[in-house]
Amino acid sequence: MIDILLLSSSSRFDSHYRPPFSLLYVAGYYLNKGMTVRIVDYPFQEQIRNKKFWENRDELLSECRIKMFYEVALYNPKYIGISCYSTELDEVKELIKNIREISNAKIIVGGIHPTLKPEDFLGIADEIVQGRCDIGCAAWDLIDMKHYTTPNIYAIRGVMRKTAQVLSGFGCPSQCTFCVAPRLREYFKGEVKTPVELAKEIFGLRDKYGFNAFYIIDDLFTINKWRVQEFCSLIKDKNLVWGCNSRVNTIDEDTIWFMAKAGCIQLDFGVERGSDRALQELRKGITIEQIKDTFALCHKYKIRTFANFLVNIPGETPQDWIDIEKLIKEIRPTITCINVYQYYEGCALGKEPIPSKELMAWKRKVMLWANWRSGFKWSAIRHSRVESFDDLKLLIKEGINQLWGT
Repeated sequence: MIDILLLSSSSRFDSHYRPPFSLLYVAGYYLNKGMTVRIVDYPFQEQIRNKKFWENRDELLSECRIKMFYEVALYNPKYIGISCYSTELDEVKELIKNIREISNAKIIVGGIHPTLKPEDFLGIADEIVQGRCDIGCAAWDLIDMKHYTTPNIYAIRGVMRKTAQVLSGFGCPSQCTFCVAPRLREYFKGEVKTPVELAKEIFGLRDKYGFNAFYIIDDLFTINKWRVQEFCSLIKDKNLVWGCNSRVNTIDEDTIWFMAKAGCIQLDFGVERGSDRALQELRKGITIEQIKDTFALCHKYKIRTFANFLVNIPGETPQDWIDIEKLIKEIRPTITCINVYQYYEGCALGKEPIPSKELMAWKRKVMLWANWRSGFKWSAIRHSRVESFDDLKLLIKEGINQLWGT
């Protein structure tokens, strides 16, 4: 018997090399309290998600669920903790129902959906947790870090590196209507690791697991430029490359210079729209001029850029698509991704329309010419560390996928 078994829906197991961070920090907290903890995690090993993979995905997920129930029976935990996103609501409810048939453990649910809408689990879970635990110590030893640091192009996207993903803080201060961050802010306070704490964690993980790159998964790592610059001063000359999420109005030339000198090779930005009007409608809090200026600075200091755009917004017109195309040509992202808006519990924007065939055809066309035109594949090869023929095949395959928007 163990004290706590932590798990999430089986559909998360096909996430590309993203460790189960919520479970890692909950596990670390209770391990420090002297309790026995286990994380149930069966990440899919397939790097290339081809047609055969998608044809067999349901069967693979079914096998994972069977393993999950086996662990519940084998370890006979006192408590079972389950994390839940809004898109997983029905799946998690069914999971709890199945667990009840084989275990008398007390079931506790947490995560974004229980935080925003706890009533959905009344009478289903024994306890509902709103908010988060602290970010003091992640239980890295409880997951397969060999898998999570496998050379891949999904952490620093498009770059083949043996990469670890790390977390330095929660939350984002923005008011974007397509995001749940504004609703979560009262529950997920802005706790962050100090630059010294973050650097110490990265060096410790590198020494233990032997990676040569890292990606900071915070929603917005560059929210405090002094913190970023201090962190950069601690990791420069350490033979590590890295990337992170940023925002065009939270970064300046001095900070970009510090980051470039410290090994940062990619910044990911949520650009979203192609005109000031459209940005204002989403309460994005940025301007087209800021976008252009920041991307120009990234080009100046040879930092790759990943630009996310968002379409299928209620009230959208073809002019919005034209504006996005025009902006892409001006800012020249290394990688362009056009996402189709989907409503989640807590989004102020509301329900999305059904995307038209014209929109999906336009999306594919624009991603094709944008990523081909940027020449990102050559930049990727320059920054990658290809250690095997299989790595090279994956890099080429992913390049094709990026070009076609698949």
